[in-house]
Amino acid sequence: MNNHAETDRYVVPTSVTWDEIGGEIVAINLLTGHYHSLRGTARDVFVLIHAAVALDEVVTMLASPTDVTAEMGEAVRDFTAELVRAGLVRAAEVGEALSHDPSPPLGERGAARPWVAPVLETYTDLEDLMLLDPVHDVDAQGWPRAVEVDVDTSVDA
Repeated sequence: MNNHAETDRYVVPTSVTWDEIGGEIVAINLLTGHYHSLRGTARDVFVLIHAAVALDEVVTMLASPTDVTAEMGEAVRDFTAELVRAGLVRAAEVGEALSHDPSPPLGERGAARPWVAPVLETYTDLEDLMLLDPVHDVDAQGWPRAVEVDVDTSVDA
């Protein structure tokens, strides 16, 4: 399982900022203003992807080898595709330097936490605030301030 193509590895783009708070990853796509919650298996998959672990290896690291099923692999690939659509990860390019962590920290495993398909929770309620440009959207009234746009609502007859 160590002979994987570069396309089986993903990276977190620089347009994404994330942190772990109490076992939950909160990731913000700075281009869209959407923020995401990754808990449980979703958190573990994201941590392993960030550590440059190939997707097939992700599955084997999340379950004992005797418990790995095709459904688990499909769930991890579907979840990774969802991360790509959300802009939280992208496929690594051939020859791209990857940040490899030989022992990424995983959540509790085993009987304490059985396999559950990973879920990406997406929130868009703060999109306008997240997309404010604190460097360029500053005026005499203070920071941050969204630029107000005058909309002409008159109708020409």
